Amino acid sequence: MGDDYTRRPEHWQRDLADRGLEAELRAYLAGQKLRYEDNTGRLNLPDFFVWLPMEGQERRIALEAKEKKQRYRPRWVELAGGIPEADLLVQDELSARKVLAYSPLAFLLFKDRLSWEAPYVVYSGLDLFCLPKRRVNRAIAKTTPRFKGKWLLSRRDGRCFASLGEALRFIAEYSAHGYLDDLRRLECYGNFVGEKVPVV
Repeated sequence: MGDDYTRRPEHWQRDLADRGLEAELRAYLAGQKLRYEDNTGRLNLPDFFVWLPMEGQERRIALEAKEKKQRYRPRWVELAGGIPEADLLVQDELSARKVLAYSPLAFLLFKDRLSWEAPYVVYSGLDLFCLPKRRVNRAIAKTTPRFKGKWLLSRRDGRCFASLGEALRFIAEYSAHGYLDDLRRLECYGNFVGEKVPVV
């Protein structure tokens, strides 16, 4: 993507100092007295394990927490292949892999700070597996030149909520009931923006 899009050490320092959704999750889970495990300091695990009450028992779900903090540059929109900037969410492929590794009870939770009506966007592992996506490698400048995989997603392919509580209630309900129905479907899963699945 060129030098203007290369991640540099100062970018990581800024991101680590501004992890608002993670702090919001900790406060909400503690306030609701929900048991959770904070893995945000570990690269090989999802950001949080949360034990949610489902049908009289606790079940562990995995959460990856990400944020859209500002408008994306025009180059990202160009690469997204038709996704409007207002709908665009840029996600690390590493995070998506962690969600997939802990599926089906694993979710990507995005907070879009630019959306006032429905800032919380939830993708299940099945969504991430099946939805159309653009993938790009972004150069990162640490000690040696490397690349970081990014997925360019549409928020319209997730489920959008006005509050964190609503998003987590959906996750609990889906984990208790909906995911089994989706796993057992014979037809192609999902109704994704811009995708038409042909009948042959």
